[in-house]
Amino acid sequence: MAAAGPFGNFLIAFTAFVVLRSGLSLGWFVAPESVSLDSIVELAKGPSYITTMLSVLLIQNVFLGTFNLLPLPPLDGSAVLGGLLPERHAIAMREFSSSGMMSMVGLLVAWQVFPAVTDPLFSLVLRAVYPDASYS
Repeated sequence: MAAAGPFGNFLIAFTAFVVLRSGLSLGWFVAPESVSLDSIVELAKGPSYITTMLSVLLIQNVFLGTFNLLPLPPLDGSAVLGGLLPERHAIAMREFSSSGMMSMVGLLVAWQVFPAVTDPLFSLVLRAVYPDASYS
């Protein structure tokens, strides 16, 4: 059950990705001169609120799904990890994680670690959207 949240995030991101790639293939969208978190593509003609929404949906949900999979309490990844461990270790981990203080420590560690993950994730998404292009 703990993987349901990240799975939902990745499903939304995948849907946005398919729409973006389809729009690029059909000529509805074009590659911008420079990309940002809210501007992965641009409309070939017209207002850009649709492309902004799709860009944000894609990036935000990739980031949220990945963040929630970090194996730190209280994030979903700690419960997923507990489900993969042998029962003896899973019980010890649940007891360790149930402390309110551990939840705070987990969030603080995740807050410090996650910025190192966002740039590679963003690059990965850009390579998936534009396999033949290079953005820095």
